[in-house]
Amino acid sequence: MVYLIDDKKVRQKNLGWSSNILEKYKDILAPIYTNIDLQKVKHEIFNGDNIILFHESFFDVPENYHVNDGLQVPVEILYRNLATFCERYKANDQNLMKQIVFGSTDVREEILLVKSEIWESLYDLRDDQNMELNATLLQALEQIEKLVGKKILKEGISTGYLKYQLQNI
Repeated sequence: MVYLIDDKKVRQKNLGWSSNILEKYKDILAPIYTNIDLQKVKHEIFNGDNIILFHESFFDVPENYHVNDGLQVPVEILYRNLATFCERYKANDQNLMKQIVFGSTDVREEILLVKSEIWESLYDLRDDQNMELNATLLQALEQIEKLVGKKILKEGISTGYLKYQLQNI
């Protein structure tokens, strides 16, 4: 079960999650709006393989106050990607947390992030220079290969040719 802890029903509705849409996912998504609601289900929440998504403002409300510390995904992104997250949760997808951040474009976004990392390591190298792979670069290239399902020639090539291959992914 996914527990969605957010004290602002109006914001939730304004971001496209009306009671009708919440009803569609009621078998896997349980919204919690107050600390009283949270206390009623706290023993269920922390058992099993449940997922807890909460907006940090929940603890800012005096009746819900609790010292908290954590990194939060912007609420607009959470609600924009929540339907994709719920669908993948139903399908037992193992990469669920990427769904909250990237939604249905998670693979494409991951490819862009890894490519950016690779480009940073290649930035200062001349195109005609022979490519020397360090462990970090090799790992990033292997990750790209897995994501796109395509081999990248890595050994005995110039930096320019590696850049060319990356541009065509």
